[in-house]
Amino acid sequence: MRHLVIGFLSIFYFSVSTQAQPGIYSETDVGTQTEFIEAISLKLSGKYEKEIELLEKILISQSNNDVIYYELAIAYWNLEKLDLATKNMEKALKFNPDQIRYWELKADFEEQGENFSKRHTSLEKLISLEPKNQNHYKKLFDNAVYLQDADAALEILDREEKLFGFDKDLAGRKIEILKLNRDMYGIEQTLLALSNSEPQNIEYLLRVASFYKKSKNKKAAGKYYAKVLDLDPDNPVANLASVGGDIEKVDESTYFRAIKPLIENENIELDAKIKELIPYIEKMPLDKSDSYNVSLVDILSSLKNLYPNEAKVHSILGDFYFNSRQLEEAKKEYKVTLDLRDNVFQVWEQLMRTLYYTESYEELAKVSYDCMDLFPNEFSAFYYASLAAIYGKKMNVLNGLMAEGLLVSTGSAVKQQQMNSLEAHKLHVEKDADGAIKKVEELYGKEKIVDPEILKLMGDIMESKKEFGEAVRFWNSAFSQGFYSTQIKEKLDVLKS
Repeated sequence: MRHLVIGFLSIFYFSVSTQAQPGIYSETDVGTQTEFIEAISLKLSGKYEKEIELLEKILISQSNNDVIYYELAIAYWNLEKLDLATKNMEKALKFNPDQIRYWELKADFEEQGENFSKRHTSLEKLISLEPKNQNHYKKLFDNAVYLQDADAALEILDREEKLFGFDKDLAGRKIEILKLNRDMYGIEQTLLALSNSEPQNIEYLLRVASFYKKSKNKKAAGKYYAKVLDLDPDNPVANLASVGGDIEKVDESTYFRAIKPLIENENIELDAKIKELIPYIEKMPLDKSDSYNVSLVDILSSLKNLYPNEAKVHSILGDFYFNSRQLEEAKKEYKVTLDLRDNVFQVWEQLMRTLYYTESYEELAKVSYDCMDLFPNEFSAFYYASLAAIYGKKMNVLNGLMAEGLLVSTGSAVKQQQMNSLEAHKLHVEKDADGAIKKVEELYGKEKIVDPEILKLMGDIMESKKEFGEAVRFWNSAFSQGFYSTQIKEKLDVLKS
């Protein structure tokens, strides 16, 4: 399993999230109809069926109003009725064929419906309307990838390069296509062009060196590693390569011993050190006593001693402890991270997850409310606050939290599913095991669950029904998907003994 590593109304002119943007609405478009204003209010409240009723009523007198069709398209999209959303989007375009936002939304619908041939046409229309918007070219490239048309993807990149120039992003996308075609010469030339565009860029030099190393061209690889060391004598990757190391295959304990002096070198930037360590955090084993982890934590401790007031150091150390199932230590490091820097949502989310896994419900409630204050539009804060309310037996605040969570997760089927799953947790706590199972199966099916928190819940439900074999099966599945709980581990040990 790949481990986690976190880093760091004006009604007429604005609507929700990315579903509308300034400049679409005007008084000329919609007049002063109170029905339209009320419809938008219903939209903001998530009452899409009632919004549709009002918009259809307006259409009786304004059947050629593109704005109404646009709003209908969004409403049907929010209700996951893609066919009706598309039909209304096409009507909006019939009356206003040059509205950029309409074409963007049409392309989004076509992507969701996996109609990539039609999406190609929509994106080409967007390019004709906004020829200097590079984002349209990037989406057109992605569309060619969806269609598995490598030649078309390369042709789009050529068009993009002529207009916007050659850069790292374009080179990366080109290389991915060339890899599919197994065009090693093309990859080599692209990497060389990237390096030549910025001859002092160490990252680009290392990419060329790595390419030659994988191609068994040691002489060429050595030439580029030497260039790196001329610019940065302490570069850990080039230093390791210069003594015959292979960063992909070297024994980890040997690697950590070799890299420790470089990690402790204060002349090397912290970000470079963290970037070097992230791949090793991602593939670390679960057992904290494994020699790999013993060596890795030694390196991370050195980093912490060097940078005791750097939030990102405590964050990556928190990830190490989380991934090695040392959750109490992980909590401490995530809390220090937030004390030093509280504006990275992913750290808050990981702390909330850790508090939930350790059943620290009272503390979880406090942290999730603090998170809501800083990030009022992040659904995870409402999700974990709801879990804290359920398991902390504070049901009086639950309905409000769940309602707000559903509102901020509008537009994401996955997030809506997760928020709705809270009802199963509530039924379990209320000792309605069958009702809880029915809710889980309604949301996830019977044998398709991969969400670790739902798997853990199912284990708990089966335990309450005294179906211990099934409880063990679900708990083991939860653990394999990343959930860890000391309390559950103790139960498993007892049941297996």
